[in-house]
Amino acid sequence: MASKTTTEEGDVRLFVRAGERAVLLSHDEYRRARAEGRGVEDYDVLMRRPDDEPGAGELSEAARWISVPAAKYLKHRAIGWREAESADELPADWRELAAERESFPVEAPSEEGAE
Repeated sequence: MASKTTTEEGDVRLFVRAGERAVLLSHDEYRRARAEGRGVEDYDVLMRRPDDEPGAGELSEAARWISVPAAKYLKHRAIGWREAESADELPADWRELAAERESFPVEAPSEEGAE
């Protein structure tokens, strides 16, 4: 389970295990880390392997999700890796953490059909 570490700024960074790098769970978290000016060198991003990767059919759903260095995030996206678009896509052991951190933006209800 994840452990919490509080930084000097009062910012809570969540780690998979003590001593590991902070893991960003969504594109929104990645953007926030960059916007805060902290850079992304100290982060990993949880990304899903491409389905057509050799041997991917033999992996469990949870094994298809890998933490990659955030500095290489765009490179991984370019070769077919992707981040989760919602907490429901994540393996079960990451969903609770995503909910605690509000990793995914809450979308406003659609106004279609409303009069």
